[in-house]
Amino acid sequence: MRALNVKDVLLRELNWLLPPEAALGLAASWSVEVDLIRGTVSGFRERYEQPQMADRYRPLIVWGFRLERSDSAGNPLPRAAVEMRGTRFQGSISDGDVVEIDQAYRRGVLVTASTVRNLTSGSTVVATGENLARYGWTIWSGIALLLFLIITAVILGLAATQWHT
Repeated sequence: MRALNVKDVLLRELNWLLPPEAALGLAASWSVEVDLIRGTVSGFRERYEQPQMADRYRPLIVWGFRLERSDSAGNPLPRAAVEMRGTRFQGSISDGDVVEIDQAYRRGVLVTASTVRNLTSGSTVVATGENLARYGWTIWSGIALLLFLIITAVILGLAATQWHT
């Protein structure tokens, strides 16, 4: 875990409410705990999953890797298995890169990330396009079914009014 000091933000917000000494004292005592996983990338692999639905024309790209982690004293911690999925990626990750992911580590659970900070290159890696690729067929099927039901209801309603007259 890493503590983010929010002193500057609090000072900016509190300066107009409190005397400067009081704002500084209050801001200095505040910090926010953020869970994150940090480690060195190993076993990086890229694979492609073929579209299984009619409207998915782009293959899903899957990046899988392990994070070799250690505590502040340098003692090894359990490895974290990470997977990123998307139809395209912005940025890059390679074996040996030190990266951070804003998630809590849970032993034995695959970490699925859409954003990773590459501390080695100083960049942010982003996987995009997965949701539309994964759920596009379901969305279009739902819209088609809804339209079918509306048209059927209108036709049945018109038929019922014709029948009674």
